[in-house]
Amino acid sequence: MKIETSFRNISGVTLDRCAVSVLRTPLPFDGNDCESFIFRGTTKGLMLDACLPGWVKGIYRLNDGTVFAPGEDGIHIGKCPSGTKSTWTFYETPFSPGGIWGLSSDFVLAWGDVYNKGPSDKKHKFDGRCLVWNGDGKWRDFKSPGFGVMQIRGLATDFLYAVGVEGLVARWDGQSWKKVQVPDAGFMSDLWIVNADEMYAVSEEGAIFEGSQYGWSYVTSVDDSLDAVTKFGRSLFVSSNSLGIHKVVGRRLVPVAPKVKAIRFDARGQLIAATEKRVVTSADGKTFTKSIRLSTVLPSLPPSP
Repeated sequence: MKIETSFRNISGVTLDRCAVSVLRTPLPFDGNDCESFIFRGTTKGLMLDACLPGWVKGIYRLNDGTVFAPGEDGIHIGKCPSGTKSTWTFYETPFSPGGIWGLSSDFVLAWGDVYNKGPSDKKHKFDGRCLVWNGDGKWRDFKSPGFGVMQIRGLATDFLYAVGVEGLVARWDGQSWKKVQVPDAGFMSDLWIVNADEMYAVSEEGAIFEGSQYGWSYVTSVDDSLDAVTKFGRSLFVSSNSLGIHKVVGRRLVPVAPKVKAIRFDARGQLIAATEKRVVTSADGKTFTKSIRLSTVLPSLPPSP
């Protein structure tokens, strides 16, 4: 049986203060037979921190070092107060969470899809569900935007945005979600928020959108799916597993690191990115001076069953 191993997610501020997930799966892909591994960034490189069953679909590292990793049936939380290996706790959830993001240790959101069976004369649909973590050891229901969510980000507990299927975008004002549909957006795959008047989203159809609290507009598009978007310094970056990292200049895409096929960004500190085979960082958005290859962490993984 052929086994495939790859980096899947990265979250943090630098490569020595980040969390990275690795997925090991048989081919053809079977989500039930996957294994996930969480690595913690240190000054000596990536250290294996947890071996988790199933497919960890996202990861988020808070600035205090706490790591949230949504699995098939719940959410794993790793705390590392001593700076060595984390202590992990698993919290079962009423649905399979597909994403995670947070503002602080007392406000973390998880989201996923619940398969709702409609009337026999209508199609079945996926309707997004959300949970919130307030730091008290419990996940509680949080109002859903009402559509399949791919990403949620925000500036405060009363200023959140969600993007997802069918070009849908929703804003949370602390009481309710207000939905809008972005024309021709398709499947919105990622979101980055700079401030209330500057935010960006990309779609699997290759479109790039700029938004604010007043609305959204089309910027440009490429003949490729887009996986990730972020603003670092004064530059807007997009990437995918086939396109590589590009900078958006006006309505043009300028190659920055086309060989770095990033599928995830984080720019809360330095610009860090994960490709399937390596994780990289840039301090200036021009050159990627540090890289950790997947091959260097494979020896630390336990044998495949």
